[in-house]
Amino acid sequence: MPASSQRLSLALALSLLFLLPAQAEPAESSFTGLIVDARGWGVQRAMAPSLLAESGTSLFPVIDQQHPFDFEFALSDGLALYARSIEEAWKLKRLGGRPLVVKAAKVEGNELVFDEETAREVLEADYSAKFLEKNAVAIVY
Repeated sequence: MPASSQRLSLALALSLLFLLPAQAEPAESSFTGLIVDARGWGVQRAMAPSLLAESGTSLFPVIDQQHPFDFEFALSDGLALYARSIEEAWKLKRLGGRPLVVKAAKVEGNELVFDEETAREVLEADYSAKFLEKNAVAIVY
């Protein structure tokens, strides 16, 4: 292979390398929990609060065949944690070191409702981190 073709092949390989998705820093780039700012909505603490999209799609708690409702955990620890401020919520160990902070659009009983954009943001952040399955959720009220 001529030297000019080798340089072209190397340049092409290097440029393709930069087009591939980065996978070196999953821990740093992914969120470890969720803080829901629901101040001003008169939230009442509940053993099993729900997080919903305006469309009615349930985001939390994650309950299905693989994740049955854990009554013991709900009674002993609560599915979600509660805090009086964002700062207090950041200190909760269950949320890890990098929680996503979002605002509830409204509250209906023990259901905290997100607008569709926020719901999509939460689901995208949770896709790889699975913080909703781990009940790494705090509600600021």
